[in-house]
Amino acid sequence: LSIGLGIVDSALRYYPYDRGKLAEQVRVEGSRRHGAERAIRAVSLGDERSENGGESYLRGRIIELGYMSPSDLQVELPDPVDTQRTVRVDMMWSLPNGKKVIGELDGYVKYEDEEYLHGRSIVRVLVDERQRESRLTALGYPVARFLYARLDESGYVAAVLDAFGIPRIS
Repeated sequence: LSIGLGIVDSALRYYPYDRGKLAEQVRVEGSRRHGAERAIRAVSLGDERSENGGESYLRGRIIELGYMSPSDLQVELPDPVDTQRTVRVDMMWSLPNGKKVIGELDGYVKYEDEEYLHGRSIVRVLVDERQRESRLTALGYPVARFLYARLDESGYVAAVLDAFGIPRIS
């Protein structure tokens, strides 16, 4: 599901697919083929708001493990310090108890690749990230951070979800 979800999310983001028509096409083309049920499930869970394959993969892992899926993706929140700005987060859960939890996927590429550094030093990127997170916590939302390199590590994703009170639904 995790890999398929990344493909579906990207297709929905970059091409004007009607989700219902795409699901029907997958059902017709995939009938009697290995993996057809997984493909149909990925289409049903696809979301064009997922910004990249890593975020889709994480969402797929969360679902595979039986946890509540994030309630919203790419959420813009007000910056409590600079009220003219917003802070966007990868995902957010609205829990049954009314609590909200932010989910962020971290990778090493934003510290190593010049394209992501945008001319800033690694130290500047780290300081900017710390400032951003302080703004999020000022809003009263805990931030569950997931490291991309560990998403397939046994028990890792579940441990983070459990630590932040994300419920299992199955």
